[in-house]
Amino acid sequence: MQMVNHYFRVLGKKLKDEHKVVSRVWKKWLRWDSLIRKTPFMERHTQWSRWRKSRWSSPAPSAVKWAVLRRYGFAEGAWIESGTYYGRTTAYLAKRASRVWTIEPSESLAGLAAKKLARFSNVELVRGLSENVLSGLLQEVESRGEVELSLWLDGHFSEGGTFLGPSETPIIAELAAVEERLPNIPRWAIFVDDFRCFEPENPKYSTYPTRSFLVAFSERNGLNWTVEHDIFVCWKR
Repeated sequence: MQMVNHYFRVLGKKLKDEHKVVSRVWKKWLRWDSLIRKTPFMERHTQWSRWRKSRWSSPAPSAVKWAVLRRYGFAEGAWIESGTYYGRTTAYLAKRASRVWTIEPSESLAGLAAKKLARFSNVELVRGLSENVLSGLLQEVESRGEVELSLWLDGHFSEGGTFLGPSETPIIAELAAVEERLPNIPRWAIFVDDFRCFEPENPKYSTYPTRSFLVAFSERNGLNWTVEHDIFVCWKR
């Protein structure tokens, strides 16, 4: 009987030790798995997987939208972005553009983005509503003698952690500010994200202007225009 008790004590200790080892290995794996999932490669993979499962419906992954910005924007010119969010697109633009101004009205999001963007000397984060600050930024760009300007207008409220201002979208005020300055800067590229939302007959997007509003803005100012991956693009070269 003593031998049996000894056997089970030894077995119990071994199982306990093995459990500790397995537990340590599992915790390490979870930590590594968490780190791996946060790498740019895995983030892109996750976004592409979700996009494929949605049968390529909008919105597209960031990499697809960035390709549109790259195709129509001025690579080495100045950029203005409304809606910094976490600063991922800002960082992408900063690696290519001569100067980037990015507008974020949320203090909490601006604080997070400021840490991410601190390494870029060519980025200025402007805190405030784009409908209040964009006009002044355009004047600054003009006074610097910039001849190429690209605008990424993505300051719409998109639920989640995005900022909700006086209106779900500041696009009418933003394009009014742009229209005042259009004659003074030779080359423009203007990108308006979430084109699918410009459907005010849908109660969900009742505060948005119509899609024809964007088309009329482009044609009134002699701009070419197209739509790619839920982005309305108009430009003058």
